[in-house]
Amino acid sequence: TAREGNFYKKGNGEIIVDASDNVYVASSTNSSDFPIVGAFQPTFGGGYVDGCVFKMPSDLSSLIWSSFLGGSDRDDIHSIILGPGNNLYVTGVTESNNFPVSTTGVLHSTLVGESDGFITNINTNGSSIIKSTYYGSAEDDEIQLITSDASGNIYVFGQTRTTGNTFIYNAQWNNPGGMHFISK
Repeated sequence: TAREGNFYKKGNGEIIVDASDNVYVASSTNSSDFPIVGAFQPTFGGGYVDGCVFKMPSDLSSLIWSSFLGGSDRDDIHSIILGPGNNLYVTGVTESNNFPVSTTGVLHSTLVGESDGFITNINTNGSSIIKSTYYGSAEDDEIQLITSDASGNIYVFGQTRTTGNTFIYNAQWNNPGGMHFISK
């Protein structure tokens, strides 16, 4: 569903290539029969759209692995990177209160607002989630981009409807009530 002012986007995702020319795709699907191979989440979570992540060889001749990523409501994946150890990091937005997040050692283990961003770390062979967290405020939030630095720190960029300073932490410059955030 599109939110007021086109806050949410539909149908986006990202493609990356590793050093061996394998292709990784992160996007979203509303097909419960999306092709799944060696998945950490083999079934459609529900709602009208789930995230999907898959890996193919450079000639695009087969699926090396493929998985859904989502809970019982809307889940969109916007961005993907290869992080340390060639593990994947994907990010996007979820409205699912049962999105597959880790219960310990993460920033938010429960949905904070009506929709939150998420950051999910997937192992290199696509068989399991290493860690996953919600990232948001009491308002609508989504993460649109993800990257990492040479030390393996993760950075995300997104937008929010919060009018407070939820996303301001340890920052010398900030704009309370701004609709965008950058976090490390």
